[in-house]
Amino acid sequence: MKSILLAAGYGTRLYPLTKNRPKPLLPIAGKPILEHIIAKLDPIKQLQEIFVVTNDRFHSHFTDWNAGFSSRFTIQIINDGTRSNEDRLGAIGDIYFTIQSADLNDDLLIIGGDNLFDFNLAEATEQFFQRNRSVVGLYDMKDPDKVARLYGVVSVDEEGRMTRLEEKPDKPRSALISTAIY
Repeated sequence: MKSILLAAGYGTRLYPLTKNRPKPLLPIAGKPILEHIIAKLDPIKQLQEIFVVTNDRFHSHFTDWNAGFSSRFTIQIINDGTRSNEDRLGAIGDIYFTIQSADLNDDLLIIGGDNLFDFNLAEATEQFFQRNRSVVGLYDMKDPDKVARLYGVVSVDEEGRMTRLEEKPDKPRSALISTAIY
């Protein structure tokens, strides 16, 4: 199993904090967000390698970070070649780009590189292996009218299977949101 951490955004909504530093490398509680995510990956025994996909503008930030970071994982930094928010590939484009660039043919755990969460990824991964089907991390925002419309809103059926994913809808159908953990 391999992991792709999506870190190719430009963080424009957090300017000026992210004007010269990528959001996944912003410090939270004394360490970059990315290191919090990697700590959550550590208990997953099947996971050996992490690919951090970033853009050309922040590529050197990630390679510098990686040079000074120690982990049990092999970490590769992938440059998607984009230079601005206008030419970015988006999450799906960066996943595809990484799979093609690194010639990946393995089970993948994909996580948004600016994602802070408190649930156990090892348990979610075990569900994937036991059920032999995709697992998506969801969070219940409780009130679809106030906050859910800022995220990817998910609908599920009676058995918990995703039936719909709508990105930032004006009128959310539920309060369940995708956490960018697949």
